[in-house]
Amino acid sequence: MKLNIQKKYIVFFTVVPLLFASAAMKVPCPVCHGTGEVVSTGMDGVKCSNVQYKELSSFSAACDQFRNYQYEVSVDVTNTSPTLNADGWLVFYLINQGNGMAVSYQYGKCELEPSQSASSIYYVSFQIRETIDTANMTYVQCKPLITNNPDTACDGTGWIPLNELLLKNAYKDNFVSQSTQTRPYSPIIIMTEGGPELIFQ
Repeated sequence: MKLNIQKKYIVFFTVVPLLFASAAMKVPCPVCHGTGEVVSTGMDGVKCSNVQYKELSSFSAACDQFRNYQYEVSVDVTNTSPTLNADGWLVFYLINQGNGMAVSYQYGKCELEPSQSASSIYYVSFQIRETIDTANMTYVQCKPLITNNPDTACDGTGWIPLNELLLKNAYKDNFVSQSTQTRPYSPIIIMTEGGPELIFQ
């Protein structure tokens, strides 16, 4: 007796188990390389200024369970330390202007030599559960990450499902500055009764 099984059923019973298997299999997170943390060193002297942002797009994802916001953020960063290299991360916060609360955050890589400044552009993707569609209802803040923080890509576990690997790799690319122009850092000089004085800000 010959069984007549339609191709769509063959595809269904082949693809669905593969999806479940890829969700169950864990691989090291490509952002933190399995440590569960994003590490910052020498960021104590890093200052952020002139933060400007532009919303590039926003769209629903996962059957309207999430909403993605794509931002272009430009920021001037300065390493005020005359001796320490800064090798760490900046934290970008998406703020709901309606209540002033941070609804999402992401990291951007920051590397500066001693007494160096840089004007950088970051392309940042935020993902939130709530929907904020009203124009000009969100804005972006930025600050240096002084201590190690749990990696948001893997929720601090160091591992992600195999089926999320390509997506997390895409987010990792967004963490890295797309264009950087470096220049020597010049501290501000103010006049006091005792003579000129350097201030770092």
